Amino acid sequence: MDPESRQLRVRTLGFLFNVRAILRLRYSAGNVYRSTSFYVQKLFAQNRGDSYLPSTLPAQNSSLHWSVARSGSTGLIIKVANAGSSAQTLRFALPFNNVATSGTLQLLTGAQTASNTPDTPNAVTPRNSTVAVGKTFNYQAPAFSVSVITFNAS
Repeated sequence: MDPESRQLRVRTLGFLFNVRAILRLRYSAGNVYRSTSFYVQKLFAQNRGDSYLPSTLPAQNSSLHWSVARSGSTGLIIKVANAGSSAQTLRFALPFNNVATSGTLQLLTGAQTASNTPDTPNAVTPRNSTVAVGKTFNYQAPAFSVSVITFNAS
């Protein structure tokens, strides 16, 4: 089977999608709208960082996953994916002397079966807000969500 005709279904954050169509823009006769998969890829592409920092690993069968990356000399990017049906709290203890007290949160979340449609093209879109951070802080990841937290630390 050639690579173009292969299809792989992946379960990510409760959403099933075809890997071939990750960046797909959906459309109807009257409009174009972005899929939830498009927004996940956009969040990750815009928040890649320069290098990954070591962190503790989630439990083997956990629905909670994260990464911590450095962006430039002082930027920090924490990405959290909660594929579970309930909110989960993470505690971060950062090895930096100078850590900002607030950061930017980009949050994509919705019900397990939520999707953008011609009738509701913006049902699931990233929302930006401010979040409290520090040398140690807790973050509650909503169910079925991708969170990107950015702030400065040195």
